Amino acid sequence: MTSPSNQPDLTTVLNADLYSKITANQLPWPRDKPLNWHSVARYMFEDELSRVNKPGGPREFWLPALQALSRIPFSELPSVDLMRHLPNPKSETFAEQAFALQVLLDQGPRILFDGETTDCRFVRGYFDVLSLRLAQGFRDLPEELRPWRRERWPGLSFEYWTLVWIWFIAPLVHSESKECHGVAQPLIEELRVDIERLSGKTDPYRKDHEVLMKDTKAFPRMIMEGTPSAKDLKMEGFWWWLLTVLDVHKPIIDHFGRYPYLNGSVGRESTAEEVEHIEETNHFGEANPEVVKRIKEDVERGVWTPLGEYKKK
Repeated sequence: MTSPSNQPDLTTVLNADLYSKITANQLPWPRDKPLNWHSVARYMFEDELSRVNKPGGPREFWLPALQALSRIPFSELPSVDLMRHLPNPKSETFAEQAFALQVLLDQGPRILFDGETTDCRFVRGYFDVLSLRLAQGFRDLPEELRPWRRERWPGLSFEYWTLVWIWFIAPLVHSESKECHGVAQPLIEELRVDIERLSGKTDPYRKDHEVLMKDTKAFPRMIMEGTPSAKDLKMEGFWWWLLTVLDVHKPIIDHFGRYPYLNGSVGRESTAEEVEHIEETNHFGEANPEVVKRIKEDVERGVWTPLGEYKKK
């Protein structure tokens, strides 16, 4: 077990008030009415940074929590039990608070800590460890208590629930574990089939699915092309795109065993093949070269530059 003396007091930041703010920011739409999917797509992707950084925005309540978590000694992360900062899994409030904590760990660092400072090391090298551990803890619960189940979110429309589901799947897709991707794939396909049944349409990406699942450049290409932009975008059109984006993480892991564009941000050396891949994808997702150099120095010294303390030389 982790020694309490080595851990920060997280009870002051990981609480119902924080979870409520995270959920309200991540899911600001009516829970029981049809959604405007053009607006949803813009909110989730194109407008993400502007809304996060505005006064009163998520940065103001995400950052203190992430800074507190970052003070846990790295060697103790595998034994940290964040479930203790959530209600009992049988509680009616568990699912929503579990959602918020998962979003904090998986999305907060990705949005706040870009490749322009050494903070980006914390995304993959630190918070993803906690995020995946939490996700696995949820999967270890009896099936009826798992927080993404629709039964745990009474009164939600199916449309709204899909936007809950995505953030419980994200840690599996962000993982560099082939086992995690193996768990994610049938869940992705299950939602695809549900949407096909409800819409009466077939996902148009299916015809190219076999090719896409071998294409290591499909993920950066789809992200750089952007979200579907039609003003009359329907739920199925949005999800055909996003489910495929989730799918095409897997061929990168199948081929390389890791995400090459993240090597620099965690202090790893790239192979010649990975360097070629990074160049062919226009350095998608790579950290700033000066930041990469500083992270490598930190890794070699066995230290972490604390969040927010990177200064350009």
